[in-house]
Amino acid sequence: MDGGATWVPTTLGTDVGSVMAIRASSTALSIMVGTGPDCATTLHTTTDGGASWSPADDGAAGAGIDAEGVVLASSTIQPPCADPIEAFQGERTTVVICDGQLEWRAGSASWVDVPLGGVRSLAVDGDHYVLARVGASRCAGVQIEKMPAIGVTAATQTDIIGCADGLDDVTNVSIARAGDDLWLWAGDDVKVSADGGATW
Repeated sequence: MDGGATWVPTTLGTDVGSVMAIRASSTALSIMVGTGPDCATTLHTTTDGGASWSPADDGAAGAGIDAEGVVLASSTIQPPCADPIEAFQGERTTVVICDGQLEWRAGSASWVDVPLGGVRSLAVDGDHYVLARVGASRCAGVQIEKMPAIGVTAATQTDIIGCADGLDDVTNVSIARAGDDLWLWAGDDVKVSADGGATW
């Protein structure tokens, strides 16, 4: 409600064991969670800031990864690599972040292997992806890069946007984009960039 200036806790339910995906709009927040003793994948949506939750439509929370594979809007598929880190599904493309590479495809075509190490999370900026990358020689933290989201090949290159440094932990990293604002979560740190990741 105020761009992250203040926060209030919300209850997801006592049977929620993990959160696998979150997608927010101006009117609702949808989550993909693992519930119950078997951590079954379920989707929930709230339109009142988490005071109440209702079942969500397939794909409402975006793509995620569970014990069965990569959860997409239409089905759960086998991941294109061992131990996938994060998944994204847009209107025309799908990306799975792996250790050492990105796997990209348009529609249901074959996966394209893009050798790009250190990527931990992805957001969308029009016809580009914004990537959060760790272990880069030019950034002692999380390096923010962009790459085309259309016509990706194994030779597709990235451009550096900026560097979020001064972080205590870059093992677990996630980013989200809203307009020009880019949000970064890394360990116990949360940072916000008002210029797409150039400065923090």
